[in-house]
Amino acid sequence: MPFYENSVRNLLLSQNEEKCVYSPVNLYLCMATLTEMTDGKTKQQLMDALGQKDTEEIREQSQAIWKSVYTDHLLSECILGKSIWLNESVPFQKEVLEMLAEHYYAETYQGLMGKEMGQRIQEWVNDMTKNILEQEAKSIQTDVARTVFVLMSTAYFYDQWVELFSSSYTKRDTFKNADGKEVECEFMNRTEGRGIYQTKRFQSTWLEFEGGSNMFLFLPKRGVSLEEVLIREESGLSVK
Repeated sequence: MPFYENSVRNLLLSQNEEKCVYSPVNLYLCMATLTEMTDGKTKQQLMDALGQKDTEEIREQSQAIWKSVYTDHLLSECILGKSIWLNESVPFQKEVLEMLAEHYYAETYQGLMGKEMGQRIQEWVNDMTKNILEQEAKSIQTDVARTVFVLMSTAYFYDQWVELFSSSYTKRDTFKNADGKEVECEFMNRTEGRGIYQTKRFQSTWLEFEGGSNMFLFLPKRGVSLEEVLIREESGLSVK
């Protein structure tokens, strides 16, 4: 939780109001994997950032995260992927790669870095995410001389709402951005007796998925900035 809270706060506040999609699970698992491939000060900095004391804790936490998130059912999926792409000119320890496969479920590939390797990584990403990130994957490249290895982590999520939105209630309206600019978009609408969490800075509610996951929605109060919303609140929470 400390890693989740700190990373979300730091990343969102560094975006300068740009749109951002962030997966704490993917970043945690990548950094956890790197602790097995580094040593000394670098490894200690990674462990401090993860909020873990030793390697065994990191391994246990990584497996717990993976097993709690991974879902592969008919109506809901959350498929995680992890892979390491090694430059064939760089020596590696087989024992480390076996350990990464055992504790972090990481696939290992090796070859000549360059255009062909970049295309192989793109294909892997597209396969793991069912081509949803096809345009983004095209930017993945490797350099023959400078790329030592590439560490990839993906997450594909698909689910259905427990209570569906009726398309007949969807209407176009004007949405005002944080900078005051107005854009026209489609508004989904649904009325229900769900609880609302309310503080002095924001309101929050959630939507349920068939697979048991939830989507939480946060609405800042008028005049409240993102920085103020992300301040940890110890008291003053009410439920309606």
